[in-house]
Order: sequence, then structure tokens, then C-alpha cells
Amino acid sequence: MLTSSPITITDTWENIKPKKPLKAITGDAALYLDITSIVDQFDYDELKKQFPKNTIIAKLITKNGEEFILKNKDGFSTSKDQICIIISGQDATPTNVKFGKIQIMSKVTLNNVMLIWRNSSI
Repeated sequence: MLTSSPITITDTWENIKPKKPLKAITGDAALYLDITSIVDQFDYDELKKQFPKNTIIAKLITKNGEEFILKNKDGFSTSKDQICIIISGQDATPTNVKFGKIQIMSKVTLNNVMLIWRNSSI
């Protein structure tokens, strides 16, 4: 978890500083936005309507100010008790780069959500 408690994301940049810099092990590393608290059930078509492509934009920022842009597309992740929007880059996430800051904004106000860093290899 990148946020220790729920946050609100609006159309202005929300700044998040992780306890430790983020580092992608694989190119498929992404941010997951846990929207379980604002969605009753997983309905793919309904979620695509509520959160169209490019509604949520995030920046991973290095200490030198270099930015890697992430956006939501049509990706969602669901489990028994969690629904997340996947926020990923157009290109693979750079590996072996440390990101010390995250900025995130949304065209749709998102109340009571949590931000997660997923960095898996398959």
C-alpha cells in the first residue's frame, strides 16, 4: 500500500511520497487504485463507463525530476473482496529506476480510495 489511509483524488495533482522509493523489477509494474469502497460490484462494462480511458493520470517522478506517465486504460483487477483500476504506462515501466514521488489526478472525483504499487513477474 502506498497510502496508509484512504485518500481523495480530484482534478488537481495529489502528491504521494512513498516511505521507500518505488523501483520496477519488471516492465509490467503498475499502480492499482483500490475503488472497492465506491463500487458495489464488479461489472466490467459499467466500470468502463464510469472510468473511461485516460480518466486517471499518474506520474512516477525520480529525484532528478524525470517523469514516467501512467494512465488508466480498460484494465481492472478484481478478487473476492477488492476491485482496482489498473494505471499503467503506454510503454513498459522503466526498471532499475527509483521513483521517490507520485502525483495522481482524476477527471472524476474519487473519494475514499487506496493506492497500491504492483510489481510482479509472471
